[in-house]
This record gives sequence, structure tokens and C-alpha cells, in this order.
Amino acid sequence: MLYPYFLAIPIWIATTLGIDSQAIVRAAPYISNTVLVIISDYYFYKLGKKMFGIQAARIAFILYFTNCFFNEYLIRCFGNSFESVLHIVVFYYFIGIT
Repeated sequence: MLYPYFLAIPIWIATTLGIDSQAIVRAAPYISNTVLVIISDYYFYKLGKKMFGIQAARIAFILYFTNCFFNEYLIRCFGNSFESVLHIVVFYYFIGIT
């Protein structure tokens, strides 16, 4: 699986620049996972807008953004959080096909 390599990209960049401290090494996977969370939020909003309209998408995004489960677990570096992001992106494009 490529996910561990994706998480290691900020560590590799910090090592290349010579700034790989203990704090950066600990925070690096969360930094790279933040990119995935932003992509997930973007496609979730676009999916809601495409399916139900802009007002419903705004309400759904507020509920999604304040959801305790996603705030605690999606931001963490779990393999299933990566799969959750991929499912949202794939579902957006699947809806566009049908």
C-alpha cells in the first residue's frame, strides 16, 4: 500500500532540508494527512452541491464539519481514514457518470 509512503513525504522533505527535529518527525504524518482531510472536505461539499443544491450542501457541510467522529478519527493517520477520503472522491465522480 502506498499510504505509508504518502505519510513519509514530509519527513523526507524535512530530512532533505536538514530540519528533521523530533517535533517535525512526530507531526509530519498529521501534516500529510491534513491534505487528505482538506480534499475530503472539498469533495464532500461538491458532492452535496451536485446532488441536493447549494443550501443543502452548506447545511450538510456544517454537520459534517462538526461531527465528533470525523473530527476525532478522520484527522488521525489511520488506513480507514484514507479509504474514507477515497470513497468520497470516487462517489463524487461516480455520481457524475450516472
